[in-house]
This record gives sequence, C-alpha cells and structure tokens, in this order.
Amino acid sequence: MTNKRNTLLLTDDYFVESLLEEDIDVLYEIVLHPKVMKFIGPTLSKEEAIAYFSQYAFTSEPTIYGIFTKEKEELIGYFLYRFYDYHSIEIGWVIKDEYRFKGIATMLTKAALDHCKALNYDCIISCAMGNTIAQAIAQKFGFLYEGTHNLVTTYRKSLRRKLPEKP
Repeated sequence: MTNKRNTLLLTDDYFVESLLEEDIDVLYEIVLHPKVMKFIGPTLSKEEAIAYFSQYAFTSEPTIYGIFTKEKEELIGYFLYRFYDYHSIEIGWVIKDEYRFKGIATMLTKAALDHCKALNYDCIISCAMGNTIAQAIAQKFGFLYEGTHNLVTTYRKSLRRKLPEKP
C-alpha cells in the first residue's frame, strides 16, 4: 500500500481519492452510524471495519475510495467504484450523517457518469430495494431498471459508444 492518494473524481466542492490506513478512525465513525448503514447492513465493529477497508480500500487496486471536501479536505464518506462486468462500472456512495441530503451523491453521480462515458463504460447503481434516495438519483440521471435479486435493485445507464459497422 502506498502513502500517496490518487484522485478518481472531481466536482466543484468534493473530490474522490484513494484511502490510506490513517483514515480508518473516520471510516469507522461512518460505518458505526445506524442511519448511514440503514440500507447497507449492520454497523461494523472496529475489527470488522479494519478488515473490510483493508480488503477493499487499502490495496493497490481499491474498489472503495474516500469522499473529501475541497474546502477542508475532510473525509466525509466513501465511494464504491468497481468493475461490474466487462463493460460496466458500478458506483455507490456512503456519506457521513451530517453531510447527507446536501446533493453530494448527485454531484458524485454526475462526475462518475462523465468518467464512465470517457472510458466507454456503462454505469451501474445497485441499492437496497427500500433505498428510495439512491433509486431517485438513478432515475434522475436516466438509469434504467435492470432487475432485483436478493433484495438489491440494479439500475444501468448505457454510455458506451457504438462502434461503426464494418463495410
């Protein structure tokens, strides 16, 4: 693991960068909050949080990144970014309670869509069936319902460019 952050996404007010092991206390604070974890799963113990983030964030190829404020460079949540299938990237967000309902997930989704389009990938949002906020964001950006399996609803936004047909 490196001690350098790599930027994944930028918005006017926030940036998404790789996490470092020194971020674990803030990450633990986030996953300890029942409102934040309502649609994700049970709150995690400190040991479970360390194991989880060690596997998915503190690696050379992370699938979880930090969400930071540009103004204070404060870690306020984490962002899921992983390959879903051979032509799609799945995104998601978990944001500290005091920063929820401020449009951050909307801004990050817009930035992620631009990123996926530039890379010629579709974008996926998967969320718990009852997570009406994530569902509303998916619908706002024109994601189409793909299905529900094991109480998880999946939406897809097709962004890939069509290749010209061969003559």
